[in-house]
Amino acid sequence: MDPHVTEYIPKFIDLGNIELGIQEKRELMMKNVIDIPFNYEITPLNEINDLTITPLTGVVPPMNNKIMYINFKPSKFGIFRAEFELKLSEVNFIPYKFSIFG
Repeated sequence: MDPHVTEYIPKFIDLGNIELGIQEKRELMMKNVIDIPFNYEITPLNEINDLTITPLTGVVPPMNNKIMYINFKPSKFGIFRAEFELKLSEVNFIPYKFSIFG
């Protein structure tokens, strides 16, 4: 992960057991510790209709935090795994992949 993002998205996010039709909401936070804003983009690598992350794109202001939200409301029983890729507008940033499962 980029050294300027001190609090970042974990590689694996376990939502645990969620009852059918009940919405689970989690927060993800990125922290910018430098005096320059950076853009981010989160791309779903596989589609899970019952799961969203918002916002998928944005700017993390200088010396500030950006909160993103995971919303999951299962419409059927089972185990799921959604994969995402995070890109930052930093020079030489290597895309970071993470998974959400439950």
